[in-house]
Amino acid sequence: MTSPSTTTRGRPAGPESSSPAGADSARPDTGRSDAGQHETSHSHPGRVAPQSAVAVLAGSDAVPGGVAPTGAAGGGRGRMRGDAEVSREAIIAAARRAFARQPYAAITLKAIAADAGVSAPLVLKYFGSKEQLFARVARFGDEIDQLLDAPLPDLGRHLLHALLDAHEQRRDPLIRVAFALQHGEHATLLRDNFRDQVVARLRSRLTGPDAALRAELVLAHLLGLGVLRKIVHTEAISAAERDRIVDLCAPGLQRLLDGSP
Repeated sequence: MTSPSTTTRGRPAGPESSSPAGADSARPDTGRSDAGQHETSHSHPGRVAPQSAVAVLAGSDAVPGGVAPTGAAGGGRGRMRGDAEVSREAIIAAARRAFARQPYAAITLKAIAADAGVSAPLVLKYFGSKEQLFARVARFGDEIDQLLDAPLPDLGRHLLHALLDAHEQRRDPLIRVAFALQHGEHATLLRDNFRDQVVARLRSRLTGPDAALRAELVLAHLLGLGVLRKIVHTEAISAAERDRIVDLCAPGLQRLLDGSP
């Protein structure tokens, strides 16, 4: 899914989909990848996840029960391609909602198609099978590109601003991994993707001793902030101004990123 752009303090970040060709060569390495993204939520098997969690993990652009209009005029092949892309994104959004609410085994492509406002054969045409659809939405990519899109000396504050920007759009680029257990054997894919597409990318940006540990501790801070702010809704964090959260948290994150004592 394409999600709205985020902003860092003092400069806009690019759209989540991809950067223009050659853009990466003109700026410091930010560890970008082409992987996609997925959000899911944990619930006890057979029980529906809280709607607040589903809203955060599915995203504000996930429109239940139908396909949002493109708003574009015209016809012909361009219109057909636009309609196909809208249908594909609606299916992905519906799949995110389904995997956030229910365990893998309880989900059907028919139910996903109904939620997306398309036919079940169209889901099979685009994605082939439930397993392939899960693999598509279990990838981390575009939002992680934005999360890491800053030079290392500025990355601590940027991580927090990017995360809080995502929260304002009812999204969280990391939190889905915390709810993987409900998907049984398929949870391994989600955990592996998090390790390879998130942890390893941040680890590759760091130098000095304990780089792997420091990378995981940074992500633990961000995951904890997301859980308390958007799932648990703890009072102080939920009420705090975002700049206050950044000012309090950024120095500690930056020390971990730099490897400072």
